[in-house]
Amino acid sequence: MLTGFSSKTANAEAPALKPAAHLLGIVQHILASQDNARVTLPGMGSLTVLPQRQEYHADVENMEAFSTSSAADFEVTILDNSALASISHSGKDIRDLLWQLAFYIYEGSLIEGCSENDVIQFSRWPNLTRLPITPNAARISALLTRHPTSITLVRRVLGIDKSEVNRVISAAFSAGIINTISRGPSLVSSEPLLVEPKIPEPQRAGLWNSLFAKISSL
Repeated sequence: MLTGFSSKTANAEAPALKPAAHLLGIVQHILASQDNARVTLPGMGSLTVLPQRQEYHADVENMEAFSTSSAADFEVTILDNSALASISHSGKDIRDLLWQLAFYIYEGSLIEGCSENDVIQFSRWPNLTRLPITPNAARISALLTRHPTSITLVRRVLGIDKSEVNRVISAAFSAGIINTISRGPSLVSSEPLLVEPKIPEPQRAGLWNSLFAKISSL
């Protein structure tokens, strides 16, 4: 059993999620390692994460408080095959867990990996009936399921507060249901290279050569 999990797994292989000091970083590490594990917060409950089944089981009374607790307070136990065999196959979709964790952690800021100028689209409709949501989560989901849209434009088209849009998109990004169509910064940085040809240089050189020839002939 590992305690103080965040400090023991803070290495180059761990996903660079922010804030990494919470449960989301632990779950991302478990998924990356493909180790079935039980995450326990003494006095608040436990979470069983099964990467190979893409499922999770939660025995938690207050998921928001559980999700936002310090990673150092959690105890992580890797499950062997015998322990795994005793766990039913009626778990919930791991993407729902990833949505919840990001939703509770990112209260207005964008998750790392997203930029406001990115053009994105939802790959599927999130199950909003069993997930924590904002008042306009359905409107955001409807727009982004139908049309690739920049994060900035989502706010303008729907007239929704920036913090609410960022929260829903962070949750969806964490759940893996966002396709990034194009990244704003890459488009901005690449265009000047395409529209800055070296054509004027030969013209300038020809002009100076012609002028020098006339001066020389005087």
